[in-house]
Amino acid sequence: MNKGINGITLGSIAGINDIGAIKRPGVRNVAIVRAGSNDLEQDDKAPALYGTLRTYVTGLKASGWKVAVGTILARHFPPDKERERLALNAMIKSGEIAAAGIVVIDYARAQDKGGIPLADPVHPDDTGFVTMAALERPVILRLLRSK
Repeated sequence: MNKGINGITLGSIAGINDIGAIKRPGVRNVAIVRAGSNDLEQDDKAPALYGTLRTYVTGLKASGWKVAVGTILARHFPPDKERERLALNAMIKSGEIAAAGIVVIDYARAQDKGGIPLADPVHPDDTGFVTMAALERPVILRLLRSK
């Protein structure tokens, strides 16, 4: 099921306490966390965002979820926010999240290669979402097979 909420911030996601309510017993539950872009837009800084993200996804993993985290797509950020996005993506790819065995899906790399065009200054177009789904599918299958 898709529990995405457009416009929500990572800080708000991390504050949702009913994540256990959507976990289905007896099956492997997979969460793909794509969050942080709206926070950057609101001037949050990469180190703080990474800390919130790390706490959230390691908590999901500790509660039995199979977890993947996506890098943040480029959007029409001014240079200072773009630097924060790049810093956050670097932390996601090489920090404690990856070291904890949480899978990283590098959407930003696919976007840099032209695979995730935007429909507007923020959101992927249909081709972009197809590319993102193609990146997610093998990760989901791998997570479902893992113990």
